[in-house]
Amino acid sequence: MGNVSTLPYQKLVWLLPAVLTIHELEEWNIKEWNTANFIGTPDTPDSAVRVLLVLVSIAGFLVTAIACAFSSSTKTAYITLTFFILVAFNNSLQHLFWQLYWGAYAPGVLAAAFLNVPAILLLSWHALKNRLVSPLYIAILYTTAVPTLYLTFRQGRQFPEVMAKGHEFGVNIINLF
Repeated sequence: MGNVSTLPYQKLVWLLPAVLTIHELEEWNIKEWNTANFIGTPDTPDSAVRVLLVLVSIAGFLVTAIACAFSSSTKTAYITLTFFILVAFNNSLQHLFWQLYWGAYAPGVLAAAFLNVPAILLLSWHALKNRLVSPLYIAILYTTAVPTLYLTFRQGRQFPEVMAKGHEFGVNIINLF
């Protein structure tokens, strides 16, 4: 097998939505964990939470498919890394924080630590090594982790507002049917 850096970015990038989906599947029963660990967890039906998990996975595949429709690996890298760093990487760091904060298994932490973070770092490295993206742009994307972790730390046991909005969105989707 050759060097990973020589693999076409537009093929290697499909690793990202695949590992994101595994992460979302690990969270399949997260509602119970949220209720046990957070204050102010909304009383959202399991089905609404699961719809949201499926939609996040679909979004990962859609973003990747749209990005790969461009013949330019540079455009593909900018689009996919923006989505996966802002959404999956930052969320993975939250899971790692919660693992340390509660000192017990936090659903999603295994895929976050062993799949999401390494895959996103690998694709970032690949894009940088092959000069598909600007180092400054990647640095800016990764610095978004700082306010995300700060807010996560500050909220402590309070259910995160962004997650509450996600639950509300899942309920709205369920109510359509």
